[in-house]
Amino acid sequence: MGVTWGSRKVNLNEQAVCVVKENPMQEILELSNQLPLEVLQDINQRIGDWLAMDGKDDDPYIEQQLRFAKRFIVSQ
Repeated sequence: MGVTWGSRKVNLNEQAVCVVKENPMQEILELSNQLPLEVLQDINQRIGDWLAMDGKDDDPYIEQQLRFAKRFIVSQ
């Protein structure tokens, strides 16, 4: 199963490739229906904490949360 993640290719595992999109928050939202509630709540809490500490919604940390969500989906 292949996964896209933006304009650069990143190996998630032997079978998936990741490409970065412009808005990781929007992409997490688009993937949310494929994630269990517990995983989505964890990601939401982490992003909320990040933003509360003056983080930006396009920071690498948000992209990291997107990568986690995609890896979780691929592993299912």
